[in-house]
Amino acid sequence: MNYTLIATLAYLTAAIGMTYYVGRTLRIHGRPFLEEAFQDKPELADAINVLLNTGFYLLNFGIIGASLKYALEAKTFVEAINVAGYRLGLELLTIGVIHFFNMRMINKVRKGEPKHRPAPKTEALA
Repeated sequence: MNYTLIATLAYLTAAIGMTYYVGRTLRIHGRPFLEEAFQDKPELADAINVLLNTGFYLLNFGIIGASLKYALEAKTFVEAINVAGYRLGLELLTIGVIHFFNMRMINKVRKGEPKHRPAPKTEALA
């Protein structure tokens, strides 16, 4: 029995399903944040939501495809589970980092935070 093939198919099934579910959830539940950030421009909020969602899918499917290049051999069923879990874990970590970055940027826009902060004033020691 080819356990590497089983691990790859399990990974693809889980990764594609998870990507679809998370992308859909972020699109639906992220919309109110964008609407609040762009209160005066609802069309812009919708456009940004679609663009973020499209970027999410492109990035994740790219990660899924790129991870298949690296052959991780599995000789037993347990190794097959480890291989699929490892690949899925890397994808989840990447999604998490990108999600926090996106939320930070949306929060900056929502608060109207300036792009460049002035340098803090320092008192001269006399």
